[in-house]
Amino acid sequence: MRYWFKLEGLTYELETSPAYRDQFVQCGFTDVETEEATEWYCNEARREYELIQGDLYPRMVELLGQKDADHYVENWWAMVVVIEKGEMRQGYCRRCRSS
Repeated sequence: MRYWFKLEGLTYELETSPAYRDQFVQCGFTDVETEEATEWYCNEARREYELIQGDLYPRMVELLGQKDADHYVENWWAMVVVIEKGEMRQGYCRRCRSS
């Protein structure tokens, strides 16, 4: 994950889904539900990686140049690795109502 953060200059502050739910509740929201979506997110990231390193790659080079196209391919590969290793998980908060 550190490699991916460095590659993109990211400064995420990651939390667990329960921690996010607690933060919403502390802000006055009620009926906060979380949903795990990591499997979908991983499949989508893999699909996008396959597209940008394959069929979309020539168009990316045309529009962005070789260096930037290669950067995006490497970035997506690193993101897929991070997701597959379980270092980053995707989730959603739903049915949030302000009190």
